[in-house]
Amino acid sequence: MAGRVDLPSAPRVTSDNVRLAALKHSERGDALIVRLAEYRGQAGTAVVSVPDGFRRVERVNLLERNGTRLPTEGRTVRVKLRPWEIATVRMER
Repeated sequence: MAGRVDLPSAPRVTSDNVRLAALKHSERGDALIVRLAEYRGQAGTAVVSVPDGFRRVERVNLLERNGTRLPTEGRTVRVKLRPWEIATVRMER
């Protein structure tokens, strides 16, 4: 099926043990979904850049619901992960 997806540039993830696993539009509303994966079996914190135009950042479950607001520090947000955890972050416009 032909199509086109316009996504903002991928947020930068800074961490020794967490990687960007997926980037997509949200199922509901005008938001960007960022999935992070801890891949070394060690708890840690990822510093994620927030793209321009996004104002609210929350951690949600894999169904993109039940959000808990994450405080931003300038244009970044810190996300704590347990060993082997996959975290989903919703960034709203």
